[in-house]
Amino acid sequence: MSSPVALVTGASSGIGRAVASMLSAEGYDLVLCARREDALEALASELREQHETDVMVRPVDLVDLNDVSAIVPELLEHFGRLDVLVNNAGMVEKSTLQEMPMGFMQRAMAVHAIAPAILVRDAWAALAKADRGVVVHVSTVSTLSPFPGLAAYAMSKHALEGLARSIQAESEEQGLGIVSLVIAPGAVDTD
Repeated sequence: MSSPVALVTGASSGIGRAVASMLSAEGYDLVLCARREDALEALASELREQHETDVMVRPVDLVDLNDVSAIVPELLEHFGRLDVLVNNAGMVEKSTLQEMPMGFMQRAMAVHAIAPAILVRDAWAALAKADRGVVVHVSTVSTLSPFPGLAAYAMSKHALEGLARSIQAESEEQGLGIVSLVIAPGAVDTD
């Protein structure tokens, strides 16, 4: 029987790196996604050495939605399964509401909401087949207590939380057992 497989976005640093390390220690094989390929490769080497984990490195900028749609098919070809999806990737661009460029809003929505929705859509059948398919979304306390200058970030994380609730509702209606969870940390000291 093959090891369970987890996909972690934003795996090159911060929360994503810590989650990938924890999952590797728990016996998961991994797909690591982020923009910085060098950081992903370094983490992959570390995890292979420490835990004999099978690690697939998949550089991606989640703003490129066409590239995002290729990730799940590639990982299924490599591993043949997916048990856990961690939508962790994040980006912050600071601007007051009245001065916010359109690009800030578009990038925030792509990275925090649309790319995660594409990954869930593409992974749905694999997660439904898993013993216990789980989707974890890393949101933020700023959905409840916004930080001035981070409106694009907060609104896009609200959309992510809406996705999480929709996954849970559809899974329950279809009797699939896919679990959708949200964690909402405060400020994190990361790159």
